Amino acid sequence: MWEIFRSSYWRLSREPVLGLLFVTPLWVAYEFFAFRLNDGWAGSLRTGIDFLIKKSFTKFGIPAGLAVVIPAIFLLLLFVKQRVIIAKFSKHPVRFGFMFLESLFYSVCFGLVVGGVTALFLSQNSDTVHPRVAALVMNLGAGVYEEFFFRFILISGLIILIHRFFHVKTYVSCAVAVALSSALFAYFHYLDFFNEPLAWNSLVFRLFAGAAFSLIFIFRGLGVAAYTHSLYNVFLMFRQ
Repeated sequence: MWEIFRSSYWRLSREPVLGLLFVTPLWVAYEFFAFRLNDGWAGSLRTGIDFLIKKSFTKFGIPAGLAVVIPAIFLLLLFVKQRVIIAKFSKHPVRFGFMFLESLFYSVCFGLVVGGVTALFLSQNSDTVHPRVAALVMNLGAGVYEEFFFRFILISGLIILIHRFFHVKTYVSCAVAVALSSALFAYFHYLDFFNEPLAWNSLVFRLFAGAAFSLIFIFRGLGVAAYTHSLYNVFLMFRQ
């Protein structure tokens, strides 16, 4: 019985639709508290990618709230369409608990290994200081938005494109996708929004972090990667 459950857990928990379902409560919680912090859908007290998305919406005269409504409708339709596989996994709700514990384990391991180095390299680089509650909300949201963009969209898209146009081995396309997405992930943190100067030590760390999150995404899926990232951010915040 345990062998059947274990094999089905490790296989099904990697399904993209289940990863999106697992991340949805975290996303909803982040959007709710970010709305309260900013007194609306726009505002700077948001994680980087989310801030840029909603800023782009308002720049073109589109209500920022649509950046939440549109994905919510898409997720609802997707979950209805994939209700069979969701029901199959949800027959044992404890599986979602296992996904959370797995994410917590990875985040603690990652934090113990590099948390001290991160605090040394990164804690003093930013000129922006946020209240503790705002920082907590933004750190939780970072795992959702950054994993969705840099891993779910970028890595998946790169692997598909490399396979289609270069016809290389799977491990080669994965390696290239991980390298490119990790480089873009690291570069993203030096945009003007973050008020952080480019530094060699923090750049190397972020390349390493991006690669680590990428491997978690490839082998364990979006849900575990997103929660690992968010929980690691919280771990680091309370460590400082």
